[in-house]
Amino acid sequence: MWRITADYEVLQHAWGDSGVVYHAGTGDTHQVDLLTVTVLDLLREAPATLEALARRLARDQDIDDNPDLIERLAQVLRELRRLRIVETN
Repeated sequence: MWRITADYEVLQHAWGDSGVVYHAGTGDTHQVDLLTVTVLDLLREAPATLEALARRLARDQDIDDNPDLIERLAQVLRELRRLRIVETN
């Protein structure tokens, strides 16, 4: 299950097709794409597996749940984990 890191506050905001994420623990602000902001919004609602995130995103955005979407979400999650914004068990 993926979730937003519990140790520090993480804030995000979207503008058009991009956004920013602030990690209070590191003090870092990151410019991100809209998909990344959307993933964080979904994880803020509830922790989820990669597959569950893909299904929710596909349903909410009315797009196909396909291998390309899953791979793109996996890339987003790996980058967010590298930045210590999300974690998995």
